[in-house]
Amino acid sequence: MLYRIIKDGDSFESLEPQPFTHLPLEKDLENLLADQLMESLELLPFFQERARQEEADIYALNKNGDIVIFELKRATVGGDAVHQVLRYADQSADWNYSTIAKKFETYRGQRDNLPSGSLAEAHQETFELDEPLAESSFNKDQHLILVGYAGNTDLAKKVDYWKGKGLKIDFVPYRIFEIADESYFEFFSLPYDLHQNPAHLKGVIFDTCLMNGNWSLEYMARNSRVAAYNEQDGCVYRLNKNDTVFLYHKGVGIVAAGRVTSAVKDDPDFDAVDTTKYCDLEWLTPVPNPDNPQHISAREIRKLLGHGFFWARTVKTPYLTREESETLVAEMNRRFN
Repeated sequence: MLYRIIKDGDSFESLEPQPFTHLPLEKDLENLLADQLMESLELLPFFQERARQEEADIYALNKNGDIVIFELKRATVGGDAVHQVLRYADQSADWNYSTIAKKFETYRGQRDNLPSGSLAEAHQETFELDEPLAESSFNKDQHLILVGYAGNTDLAKKVDYWKGKGLKIDFVPYRIFEIADESYFEFFSLPYDLHQNPAHLKGVIFDTCLMNGNWSLEYMARNSRVAAYNEQDGCVYRLNKNDTVFLYHKGVGIVAAGRVTSAVKDDPDFDAVDTTKYCDLEWLTPVPNPDNPQHISAREIRKLLGHGFFWARTVKTPYLTREESETLVAEMNRRFN
């Protein structure tokens, strides 16, 4: 539940969540969540429902190669949705590596934020594995997730029943809040969202969007900015003033670091893409050379900091602490200068 704090007193006022009825199609919700799977849930989507086909809304892979099946509902999710998602699990039970790879290749052609290479290579890159999964490791298990505005008693009983039988099934709610004539969407990811004070999250590894071309890093270097484009442009809103941003060049490593010195801005004059949002940077390391950038590889970063990151998303997770940021900046300056 979301509460409004009344500043003139000690009372609280609860805000009523709204159903997803103001959007004309369930496909709107589906596309919204599909765009965030890699960004928020650390999954690799490989297939979405086609019109007039008996298919689940979204299929994705987790780190182990298991298939995660999402069934999305605009209105209240009832118990019949369990039977529906079980049918989809049965239909995809015999999908082998080749079947999944073909679906992934088709799906990748429709989106611009998925890794290149074979399915195994894309999966390895997404989850920072030391080596690709064996083809036989894909679809050894399945996880079923029902996403809806609210669940009724029938649904809760059926989910609990199948969980007790060993089925990996969950219900995940979303909420829509209307605040000051604006709509806010909240999605409760599994297992649970971890909330930390943004003031303590001083280091953010940010992708340079190399798949767009080398011009992306060139744009950031020339203008002293960290930027994102088109459907990913909202990622810059995760940055706060005074955060340390590390620019990550796909397949290369971290190539530069800078301190955020502004709020988010638009660049309507940059015509290489439809939309561009950015924050200004004060460089903490040498300005990167887009054609031949100095870098620290993902493997070296893991060795230096003692842990890895989820490299597939635009904003990599976990965030770096202040101490980790200082350590990484110092090592970059030692190597680059």
